[in-house]
Formats: sequence, structure tokens, C-alpha cells
Amino acid sequence: MCYPDYDYNVVNVQFIGVSTLQGEAPVVSCTTTAHGTCHLQYSHSVSVTNTLTQSSELSTDTGLDVGDVNAKIGSKLTTTEQTAIQNLNSFTATADLPGDDLAPTYSADGYLEYNTYKYTLQKYDTQAKKVVSSQDFYYYVPVGLKGVPRK
Repeated sequence: MCYPDYDYNVVNVQFIGVSTLQGEAPVVSCTTTAHGTCHLQYSHSVSVTNTLTQSSELSTDTGLDVGDVNAKIGSKLTTTEQTAIQNLNSFTATADLPGDDLAPTYSADGYLEYNTYKYTLQKYDTQAKKVVSSQDFYYYVPVGLKGVPRK
């Protein structure tokens, strides 16, 4: 009896936009006075393995590690996107909010912003030469900081 042999292919990589991740905790906070400025600053280092953060939704049965998925997604991005990601070794992001805009708490929180990419991962049966399943996932690249007044 022959067992099927599967390949996993990344297709349809699309840039969705820049956003914060829902439910993620703030990375920095500040408090000021009515006439002061709330200065949020955050430094972020990116390692080779997490330059693009693989979505936690990726199913474990693919057998692909983060590096494999990074390479497959990277091959689908435009040259400009690839260069921007490769040059993103670290960054310091800031957001300044005037105290007058922060009443009544005069406090703010800073959340990381991410470039969000949607991609489809296809499971391909190499013997039958057909796609047996496909699923959409999201890929996040940290790119900045968003200041949000605390309520």
C-alpha cells in the first residue's frame, strides 16, 4: 500500500494593511499632566527567525517550521516588500500625544502596529497531482507604534 506524499505550497500572498492585533497587551504606557505631552517610545529587535511572525493559526500537521513558511511567503512578496522586511533588523517607534487630548486620565498606552499579510497554504498530493486542501492564514510584521488614550 502506498501512502500519499504531500507538499505544502504558499499561494495568494496579499497585503491587507497596517493594524494593531486585537487583544494584544500594550508594550508601553505613559502619564502626563493636562498641558504636558505623553511620550510613548518602544524599541523592538527582530531576529532572523521572527522577522515575519508566523500566525499561531498555522496547523501543526503541515510539518513546516517557521523558516520554511518564511521562505515560501518571502518568495511570493514583491522585491520592495522583501527588501523592506530584510532591512527590518530593529526599530524604535514613538508616539507623542498632547495631555489636553488625554483627559480625564492623562494616560496613554502604546500598541505595536503590524503589516498584515493574508496567504493561502495548500496541501498538495504529489501522487494524485492535486490540491487536497487549502486554508487561509495571516502573517504579521511589526512596523510601528500606535498611541491610544486610556479611558
